[in-house]
Amino acid sequence: LTPEAGGFGYLRLGKDEGRVFVVTFVLFLLGGLYALTAMILVGALAGVAGAANAGLGVLVGLAAILGAAALAVWLAVRLSLAAPITFAEKRIALFDSFALTRGRFWPLLGMAIIVVVMALIISLLASIVILPLQLLSGLQWGGFGAEPDWDAFRAVMDVRNPWVIANALAEAVVYALVVGVVIDGTLQRRHGI
Repeated sequence: LTPEAGGFGYLRLGKDEGRVFVVTFVLFLLGGLYALTAMILVGALAGVAGAANAGLGVLVGLAAILGAAALAVWLAVRLSLAAPITFAEKRIALFDSFALTRGRFWPLLGMAIIVVVMALIISLLASIVILPLQLLSGLQWGGFGAEPDWDAFRAVMDVRNPWVIANALAEAVVYALVVGVVIDGTLQRRHGI
């Protein structure tokens, strides 16, 4: 986004990256705090209702879970522009996203769904392409329900194996594509495209 800033391959670690990291980390902590609080409240509501009537406890618990999930989605959408705003304005702007997203919840949610679907499609198609590399490198070392063979795992993770290196490079390209789709979707949301 800022090619004039320089850096090897336009990659650098500076104040912008630090601010975005701080905002992302705080949002992660807030998300964890919300999840913990929601679980406690859902459990308490379901427990109190279940003490009166078991069927009522199930219904109240289900309603509370759905409500907590809906609130989590709403908060995630409303806070989704915190990192782009922080980057654009060169200051930590944690809750400025609320003002910018006001009245735009549904289009932003739709864009987020499209971005997730596109990232899943890229990942699925890439996994089909990468599967032969994984098989050649031996990375498919265990089956479902099989007892893990840690010696075999260490052997296939040996970086002297050229197929392991080829697989890692292919997965890095796929990850870059997925991140590009997600970031492009975020930028489109930021600029209202």
